[in-house]
Amino acid sequence: MRIANSCLEALLELIYPEHCARCGSRRCETQWCRPGAVVPGLRRWDQPHLCRPCFEALCGAPVTTVRCDDRGEEIPVAAALATSAELVALIGAWKYHSVRGLAWPLAHLLEPVAKRISPGLDPVLVPVPLHPRRHRSRGFNQSELLARLLAHHLSWEVSVDRLRRARATGQQARLGADDLRRANLAGAFQACEARAGDRRDCLVVDDVVTSGATLLAATGALRAGGWHVVGALAVGVALGDRS
Repeated sequence: MRIANSCLEALLELIYPEHCARCGSRRCETQWCRPGAVVPGLRRWDQPHLCRPCFEALCGAPVTTVRCDDRGEEIPVAAALATSAELVALIGAWKYHSVRGLAWPLAHLLEPVAKRISPGLDPVLVPVPLHPRRHRSRGFNQSELLARLLAHHLSWEVSVDRLRRARATGQQARLGADDLRRANLAGAFQACEARAGDRRDCLVVDDVVTSGATLLAATGALRAGGWHVVGALAVGVALGDRS
């Protein structure tokens, strides 16, 4: 199997040369990030699309901030990076151009952050869900990929059943004002009811937190279902006055 995978990898590199999504370097020109675990949503022929120097350049001091809902309840958000134009472009390539393998290096960036936000806890990772129609169109849920890879690395549990997208919404990235973002997500999520004996501590996982509208809507639905949200994880988070 390993030989077959190596042959497939070499063939794909010959036909479709892999380029770094950050700097554009070809795989043969520099050291490269390696693929990781093949979790649901990833395929054996996916590649990381990130060179090692670019991965190391992205590694920095983790960022922690807080988002508050309308009742003033706080949600600590831990991220690998502060959002930048560079990160937005990288996430855009991952989500909208089917560069699925970027999930591997991005999950590695998030792993130390996940360990730091939940000391002494054994939380269940809850990825922000996509509407089924968008999931089918994209072929994967980026938040679920992150959650599954983190769960694999850290031996945590991931649940894709606690939270679901109850209705389709417009893309948050296309909405500028915070009030428009929140209106777009109103009633968008529903959570199943927590039952006796369930592990209730949840960490919500998303790719990027900007205004916090998606996170607040998801967290509100989980809390209404009786789940305890201890925080959120994201690759990037926007800093500033947004709540």
